[in-house]
Amino acid sequence: MENSHSIPDQDSIVQHWQTALLQTEPNLPRPVVDAMVQNVLRGTLGESLRRLEEGLVELEEVNPEDLTGSEARTILAILHHVSQQAAHIELRIRELWSSRS
Repeated sequence: MENSHSIPDQDSIVQHWQTALLQTEPNLPRPVVDAMVQNVLRGTLGESLRRLEEGLVELEEVNPEDLTGSEARTILAILHHVSQQAAHIELRIRELWSSRS
């Protein structure tokens, strides 16, 4: 598996996050979206999410045909695990904030 992937710059990550927020909250004014994304980016969780985004961008660039069978099976298991973790975190946050509204 090659390691010649480009890491996205912070501006492209900010744009991805702004787009994601606008897709889930289409009625938010753009200045509010910008401020919300910048606020998250400044925090510890924002740093973790930024590194996760960078990793996902790198994974998107992988040519599956370049993987060995062992690499493919391992990567699939890890992606499944990470996906489950992300879904669990999303559910916890949604449950908490839906009970507050």
